[in-house]
Amino acid sequence: AFPPPRFVLADVDLLATLPRPHLLAGMAEAIKHGAIADEAYFTALCDPGPVKARDCEALLAVVRRSVEIKAAVVREDPRESGRRAMLNFGHTVAHALEAVAGYSLLHGEALAIGMCVEAEVGEALGATESGTAARLKQALKQYDLPVTPPDELRAELLLEAMRRDKKNRAARIRLALPQAIGAFAQRVDGAWTVEVDETRLQSTLH
Repeated sequence: AFPPPRFVLADVDLLATLPRPHLLAGMAEAIKHGAIADEAYFTALCDPGPVKARDCEALLAVVRRSVEIKAAVVREDPRESGRRAMLNFGHTVAHALEAVAGYSLLHGEALAIGMCVEAEVGEALGATESGTAARLKQALKQYDLPVTPPDELRAELLLEAMRRDKKNRAARIRLALPQAIGAFAQRVDGAWTVEVDETRLQSTLH
């Protein structure tokens, strides 16, 4: 069993001293947690003021809620056999971006782009509520995070990297896609991920 997360303000003192790009990049994971599991948390994160001001109480609240969400998902699926896939939202594209860019992007920067791309694909497939990508972009921009792939990264190379993702089946790219901000559920076919046509994905990457 996982013990409940416990924090004190001293635990976030070092977090408050992070270089600004790293602090803001870290917010991509927090926004992801809100996007997959808690719309109220996501909405609260749309106000970047306290985080940008390095308010320790605000940072503590972000850490606490994000850990609560992740711990609850892992507790329900400790062997990564189903629901835990939701934690991978945005990561299939993000990991490809990191690899192709030679890890010149911070993980949070790559994740921010990845969530926006994957949400757009989800909307095109009818798996994700219309407007989800726009809400994600608006939230991420509040933290000065990128929301589109760098022009110099070729879509073909990104797709090649995505084909090696662990969620794939029979060499077909699969994405973990939320239904809407704060909502994520098992699909009709019993899977927690959605098979994606590469042509659709490639057009979104351009």
